[in-house]
Amino acid sequence: MNLPARPRLVSNTPAPPPGGQTPAVEHGSGAPARSALDKHVLDYLDQGLCIFDSDQRLVLANARFLEIYGLSLRQAQPGMPFVELVAQRFRTGLLAEDLASILAQEGAPPTSHPPDETQILDDGRCIIVRRRPMQHGGWMVTYEDVTERCRAEQRIQHMALHDALTGLPNRLVLRRRLLAALHSAHSGDAVALHCIDLDRFKLVNDTYGHGVGDKLLKIVGERLRASVRTTDTVARLGGDEFAIVQPGVRRQSDAATLAERIIARLSEPMRIDEKIIDIGASIGIAMTQQGEIDEDALMRHADVALYRAKNTGRGACRFFEPSMANELRDKHLLEADLRLAVARRQLVLHYQPLMDLATMRVCGFEALLRWQHPERG
Repeated sequence: MNLPARPRLVSNTPAPPPGGQTPAVEHGSGAPARSALDKHVLDYLDQGLCIFDSDQRLVLANARFLEIYGLSLRQAQPGMPFVELVAQRFRTGLLAEDLASILAQEGAPPTSHPPDETQILDDGRCIIVRRRPMQHGGWMVTYEDVTERCRAEQRIQHMALHDALTGLPNRLVLRRRLLAALHSAHSGDAVALHCIDLDRFKLVNDTYGHGVGDKLLKIVGERLRASVRTTDTVARLGGDEFAIVQPGVRRQSDAATLAERIIARLSEPMRIDEKIIDIGASIGIAMTQQGEIDEDALMRHADVALYRAKNTGRGACRFFEPSMANELRDKHLLEADLRLAVARRQLVLHYQPLMDLATMRVCGFEALLRWQHPERG
């Protein structure tokens, strides 16, 4: 098997340290061949490797270490002090952390199993640094490039917290941001939650198909992002429903201004696949100050206000009022009672005669359904 060429191993057998302790060395006629084989094997490790003696000088550094940090053989000479080797790596411009942090991460370990350290290089690569003490003094450091693993984990985390279609934060992130905004609100400031529902989106899907509908949702996400401050959070809750967390609201008019801007922006025609599509948006807004209500209640209030806005007509914006919740609750109770009324035979049919005034004779009957409610009468 042909192995790809890599820079050769840099190695050194250090002088005996004070105290007379001598590092282990291969003896006998086979020692040179064994040493060359060891170097060859170490050069092809996937991990970078450095070994330092008890005087904090470099014993060896393999090819992978040089490759990770962009070092030449001259920059990692055997016998070089540990601090100087770190300084050489700083000169490459890859180390993003300060010198003290790197020395602490890679220096002689204080325990036999110190925790792994993570270095994020200036070019974005992620390196796991592991240290272990050596039996006869000194220590060993390995460097593993886990950039692809980190990127995969970041992609998975992003997918868990963001909407796949629009790239916007999802409901989970919205709740976290809303909770954080409520906890950090300053005295006199309020947090506004905008619930946004697109008008006539179902008509677009039914007329042009879901492909056009998906492209429309992406455009909506872009327009919403462009309409808010960097401190605001735009999220997609699902379907054609979006939400915005607006912290630092001084007056109700601040929230109203944002809502009006969004309605105007989403009402502008969209060109999708050579089609001009016109939609709109309705918005329900709930506001609170720190300590008044929690995030769950605020989201319910915004939903109630959105329900009222949708019933008002296209392109409407409504702020939550306590009376809205009472009316909606009464409506839901009435609907629940009506479902029970069928099962309990509370609906009674009455026939009311219709008179022909010319002949004064009964000419038909009008069927009237009456509800005998046990409480409402």
